[in-house]
Amino acid sequence: MNTSMWEHPATAPQLALLQAWGGRVVEPAVKVLACGDEGRGAMASVADIVSAVREAGGIPPGGGPQQLLSGAEG
Repeated sequence: MNTSMWEHPATAPQLALLQAWGGRVVEPAVKVLACGDEGRGAMASVADIVSAVREAGGIPPGGGPQQLLSGAEG
């Protein structure tokens, strides 16, 4: 996305609704975007996304895939 999309008046209430439902938001990064503008809107770093997923799943930093699947029936 680009900064205009992130700052659009419709974005904040939608993100708030997702958070109210228990969702987590990994905010976009600030850098030169595909449109050529510089600002907030780039995908967060993979490390930040992985960290957020681990935190949401209660997986410690050194935990592996088996911990992600430990609650799955199989």
